[in-house]
Amino acid sequence: CSNDLQMVLALLRLAAARCEHGDARDAMLEVANRVQILAAARRNLAPGESLPVTHAVGAVCEALRAMAEPRGVSIALAMAPQVPVLADGGTMAAAIAVNELATNAIKHAFADHGGTVSISVAALGSDLCTIIVEDDGTPFITPPHYADRKHRGLGLDLARRSLAAEGGMLIAPRDGSKRFEIRLPARTALSAA
Repeated sequence: CSNDLQMVLALLRLAAARCEHGDARDAMLEVANRVQILAAARRNLAPGESLPVTHAVGAVCEALRAMAEPRGVSIALAMAPQVPVLADGGTMAAAIAVNELATNAIKHAFADHGGTVSISVAALGSDLCTIIVEDDGTPFITPPHYADRKHRGLGLDLARRSLAAEGGMLIAPRDGSKRFEIRLPARTALSAA
């Protein structure tokens, strides 16, 4: 699977290099970045081996640091001692969602200053995994037309769909908070991180 992702990544970068329109090239490079994060999450696994959510989120955070550090942004990761084991699809949906939320924060919340994107992974009871992504950057303002799906970002929509396909959900911030919560059902009982 990781080799397949590397091939997709190479094809996207090749297509972006040949693209004459700046907006299309930027869109392809954005998709390539997302694929690169997923490939990093899958790296170093033996064929058929299951990917723990802690490993996937940790790999995503490591990949995000390369984007965050030049902007003065740090990535803080906290893992509970025990987290539920997710189905492989749930783990990859979590990786997609964490990548999208943290990337958005790095790009948009710290325009004129540094700060921290905090990511925590824990159990919610014995049958749910919860991942919190929040930042201490500039508050965002939801545009009035955001309810219209065509005005939402591709990545956030992909994250919501990926989570929903695995029985999970993305809970948006409330009351001026910048705290996003990802919830996914466990495949088995709690296991050590």
